[in-house]
Amino acid sequence: MKKENRNKTVDQLTVAKMIADKYNINLSSVITIIEEEQKITMEFVRSGYKVIKKNYVTFTPIKKKGYRMKSSLDGKEYDIPERTIVKSSIGLGFKSYVSNNTSKMPDRICRFVDSDERKAQKPQEPHLKERKNNDNKQNSGKKN
Repeated sequence: MKKENRNKTVDQLTVAKMIADKYNINLSSVITIIEEEQKITMEFVRSGYKVIKKNYVTFTPIKKKGYRMKSSLDGKEYDIPERTIVKSSIGLGFKSYVSNNTSKMPDRICRFVDSDERKAQKPQEPHLKERKNNDNKQNSGKKN
């Protein structure tokens, strides 16, 4: 007898359609924004930044040193290269909303925090600088 999957699922396209409908925005624009947010998040994590989406999720890159191991199967030695793994933690706001069926959805479950410390850091990845430069080049040829 086949085991029934009890988890309901929803994909990003469904979420994008819901956002587009709710805010009367073109679906392709919403998809572009969602994809760009994900790419930027992945790029920051890949570059060693801890990415915090307050009350929602935190991604922490963890560097693992390379090492040499001897296989118990074939007796050969293998070099395992240095690598980065990603630890993810679900935020407390997300957890408390999901676990408490009687709670109301907060207006801003994923609040954007702007502290002096974060203003001072303002990391900018190379691809963001290149994009701004390309945008400036394209706009410089346009007449107002």
